[in-house]
Amino acid sequence: MDKRDSKIKEKLVSVKHSTEVKAFDKQTTIVKQRGRRWRLSYKWRALRS
Repeated sequence: MDKRDSKIKEKLVSVKHSTEVKAFDKQTTIVKQRGRRWRLSYKWRALRS
């Protein structure tokens, strides 16, 4: 089991550090930030009305 576990961990680490995953991570972060900004601006406009 130890050899099998170590092989699985190696594969997971290599996938986690792949450029595709990093790019996807960056995109999701940007989407979350824009969503927060939009929500805050929407609340601000609602309060000003």
